[in-house]
Amino acid sequence: MSIQPSTTQPSSPIWQLSLNTQGEVVTDADSLRQSVELILLTEPGRDVMRPEFGIGLLSMIGQPIQHVAAELNRRGKAQFKEYLPQVTVTGYKVTPSELDPGQTTITVNWAVNGASASITVNV
Repeated sequence: MSIQPSTTQPSSPIWQLSLNTQGEVVTDADSLRQSVELILLTEPGRDVMRPEFGIGLLSMIGQPIQHVAAELNRRGKAQFKEYLPQVTVTGYKVTPSELDPGQTTITVNWAVNGASASITVNV
């Protein structure tokens, strides 16, 4: 795998490399959305430079919904305050899948600078 140099500079002060498309940059709301997803899905200890980073949703697979919701709320407060302070989480919704009993849908509602957004992750 090689990284291709970019010839264009991001026009926004909020940007990062895209996790989904090599050589692409995501900016503004897409960058924040990607950061929220990273916090949700990263297992603590996986980022060697930030060993406390991540909520670790994948480690909660198979846990009772009430436990997942409580842990998500508890871990999320600390994670977003530390690593993404410009984002205010306004709520979490944890829903078991009706089609697949082993799958859970997690929706995080968040806001930044008065604009609201949400992200849904299936685990």
